[in-house]
Formats: sequence, C-alpha cells, structure tokens
Amino acid sequence: MQVDSEHSPRAEPGPSASSVSAPSSVRGWPCYDGAPKVHARLRGPVSRVSKAPLDYSSAGVDYQRIDALKVRAQQAARGTSRHLAAHGCREIERSRGESAYVVEAGGVLLASVTECLGTKALVADAVRPISGRTHYDAIAQDTIAMAVNDLITVGATPLSVQAYWAAGSSDWFSDIERMTDLVRGWQAACDVCQVAWGGGETPALAGVVEPDGGRVTGAGGATRTLQGNGVFPTLTTLEHVLVGSSGRRREAGFFRALLATPRFRAEQAAFEAEARAVLTRFDLLARDVAGTLPAGAQRRLMLASAYATGSAVLLVDEPTAGASATEAAGIVELLAALRSEGLGLLVVEHNLPVVRRIADRIVVLDAGTVIADGPPDAVAADPRVRAAYLGTQLL
Repeated sequence: MQVDSEHSPRAEPGPSASSVSAPSSVRGWPCYDGAPKVHARLRGPVSRVSKAPLDYSSAGVDYQRIDALKVRAQQAARGTSRHLAAHGCREIERSRGESAYVVEAGGVLLASVTECLGTKALVADAVRPISGRTHYDAIAQDTIAMAVNDLITVGATPLSVQAYWAAGSSDWFSDIERMTDLVRGWQAACDVCQVAWGGGETPALAGVVEPDGGRVTGAGGATRTLQGNGVFPTLTTLEHVLVGSSGRRREAGFFRALLATPRFRAEQAAFEAEARAVLTRFDLLARDVAGTLPAGAQRRLMLASAYATGSAVLLVDEPTAGASATEAAGIVELLAALRSEGLGLLVVEHNLPVVRRIADRIVVLDAGTVIADGPPDAVAADPRVRAAYLGTQLL
C-alpha cells in the first residue's frame, strides 16, 4: 500500500535525467513508535542546469524567499494530516520536515522521500565526446544511492524501486548505448541495494531543462574525500593506496590474479612501488593499520588514496576539520604541494585562513547564498565575509 501516491507533490522532470520512486521497508524505528516495519516511497524531480558562474543566485535560487515558502507550506501541510484518519492512518508528526515523512497505517509505518539527480546527466552528455563513455551507468547508481541515503537516515531498508526517466523529446531514447548503460546501471544498483525494480515512466517533456551555455572540458576524472574520517579500519595504509590506484590497472583480471601471470606480477610490483612512494610523500608508513592511526594521519591517508586514483581533480571536504593546529598545517602543506603540480582542487572548508593558503579563487556562502566570490585577498577583506565568518580575526 502506497498511501502517498496521491498526495506527494511531483516536480517536472527534464531532459537526459533520471529520478526514482521506491516503496521500502524499515526494521524498527527507535525514535518514534518502535513499529517493526516501515514502508517508504521515493520520488525524484530534476534540477536545472545553471550558467557560469555556477552559484545559487545565477541559478535563480534565493533561499530567503524559498525558506519563507517552506515555512508557509509546512504550516498549511500540517493541517491536511487530519485526512489520514478517514483511512485509519495517522502521521508521525516528528518526521514532518525531515528527510522522510512517515505515516502509520495499521501498525505499519510508511515513509516518503523525494530525490533527484538531473544535472549530472547534462554533464555526462557533455563529457562523452571526451571520455568515450556515456557514464549513465554511474548516473543510475548515484540516483538510487541518493534516494536510499535519505531512507536509511530513518532506518529504512528499500524493498522496491520505480524509475522515472524524462527527456526533452523522444529522440533522446534513440541512443542505444546510452539507454543500455542506464538500464544496466539501474539494474546493478538495484542488485547492490537488494531491491526489486517495479517499473516507472519515460515521459518526453520538451523545454523543461535546457542548458543555457557553457561547456565541460577535461577528461582526467575527479575523486572526492569524505568530510569525516572514512578508512577501511583493517587494511594497511599500503593496501589503502592500492585500492585507490586499482582503477588504473590493466592486468589485474580475475584469472591473471589467480594464475599470477608475469604481466600481473610486473604490474603489481610497479603499483606497489608507486604506492610506497605516495605513502612516503604523505608521511605514512606502509605497514600501519588504518584503524589504529590518529585522526590527522587518517586524513592524510584519505588524501593519499584519492591522489593514487590518478584523477585530475580532487574534491576535498573539510580536510582540517577536527585536526590540531600542527596536523592542519601539515595537511595544508600537502594540498599546496599538490596544487603546485597542477592538480585541480575543489575544497570545502570553514577555516578561511586555511583556504587562503591553497586557493586561487574563493566562493563564500552564508545560509546557502553566495556573499563573496573572487581572489583570496579580496574575499578576506570583504566586510560581509568578516561579519559572517571572521569577526575581528586578523588573517
């Protein structure tokens, strides 16, 4: 029973985009009524691509207006919960406004989630002539992963998925390679999440999402690090870096590894030598077990593993969070060295003095709104930045 099917608002999807809707079940709900099962439904709209510079304001996003609408909508929506009683159901009020809205129906909890990944499809189409791949298998995985992530924040385990693939015209579906990758990736993601793929729709909606201009260049790939320390606790640092570089290997197939062929052994030795050099550079010992390292060393290990992928761009999320002054200085020194080599860095960081040491350009957001964008010295001197982040702090 999907009680939200008639009530959930549905945003219009756009071209070359994927979205999902999925009923799911949850084992236990300790923060609410402790019911043994929860069913969830996910549905996904598609976001709009923006022009350069890529920021909220240029995309037409004004959070001061949007948040006011959200408050008004929640106030109005709360009054509609009384309609559930006519069906023998009730809302779990504490879930209103959270990542999943929960309704109790006959002792079973039903949770609804909305999620989308639209602009990645536009980027994939732009880089395809460079990379030679459609990347739609990865887009399918990301779409389901983002939706499932919202469910698991309330303890949900997905049971089934529905796909809503909308495009600007029917011509989009003529690309056999792209559609094959999308279907294959969607099925693989369902297998990973152990969910049934129930169905969906493929509407052709003209003019909903259209790129206004700009281009995507570069095919060197990008790798991100996590905000928290995310390491495999039982692996050594050497094994960690080898995992990072594994995507670049060409002789590591199952049978080559099983038979330890000469080409496999030669490549293995070369990659181990490279991994040891990376560890030395990041001040790590090859024999150390990742889970026993202090927080600062784990941060360096995450960066080392990302660096080992060979990507042209590293997306680094709060690299100095929780680090001591000494550890933070070491991480900044590493990032500055990588930058000097020509490696692209996109860093999210609250510590502006740290960012000034490694960035050519700084974009500052306050409550989701861009308040400054420019070279480090100009941004640091901006009174709005000082008021929001620095106060009277001297840089």
